[in-house]
Amino acid sequence: MPAGPVTIHDSIDRLQKELDALSYRGNLSLVLGSATTVSGILMFGYFVFFKQPPIDPAHGNPWWYIAEFLPRVSLIIIIEVFAFFFLRLYKAGLGDVKYFQNELTNVEARAIALQSAKDSGDKTTEAIVIIKFAETERNFVLRKGEVTPDIKREEMERGSTASILKEISSIVRAGIPHARADDTKTDT
Repeated sequence: MPAGPVTIHDSIDRLQKELDALSYRGNLSLVLGSATTVSGILMFGYFVFFKQPPIDPAHGNPWWYIAEFLPRVSLIIIIEVFAFFFLRLYKAGLGDVKYFQNELTNVEARAIALQSAKDSGDKTTEAIVIIKFAETERNFVLRKGEVTPDIKREEMERGSTASILKEISSIVRAGIPHARADDTKTDT
C-alpha cells in the first residue's frame, strides 16, 4: 500500500493485479483439469484395448468379472472426479474474472467522470460527483425475496448436479440385484 493518499490509479493497478492472478489460477485449473481428463481417458483406453484380463477360471462367473474390472473402473472414476473438480474451479475463476473486470470498468468510468467534472471547471458538478462516489455501497444487503444473478446461478448448478447424481445413483441401483429388491421394500 502506498504511503500517501490512495489514488484511482492505485485502485486500477490493484484490480489489474488481481485480474492477472485470477487468470493465472484459472489457466492452471484448466490445464490440470484437462490433463487429468486426458490421463483418465488414456488409462481407460489402455484397460479396454491393451490390458487383456486373465482367463476366467469359472467360465462365465459374473462376480469374477466384477472383481477384475471394478478396481479399474473405480480408479478411472476417481480420476474423472478430480478432473471435474479442477474444471469447476476454472469455471468459478471465470466468474471471478468477470466480476473484477466489471469492477475495473466501474473504477475507470468513475475516473473519467471525475476528470470530466474537473475539466468542466464547475465546482458544483465536481462536488456532486465526489459525493456520489462516497455514497457507493459495496456490501449491500438483500431484502427478503431478492436474489442476485450469482445466487440464482448457484441454485441452478446445485440442482443440475443433484439431478445428475440422482440419475447416476438410479442407474447404479438398477444394475445391482439386491439394491432393486431393497428399493421395492422402501416404496411400499
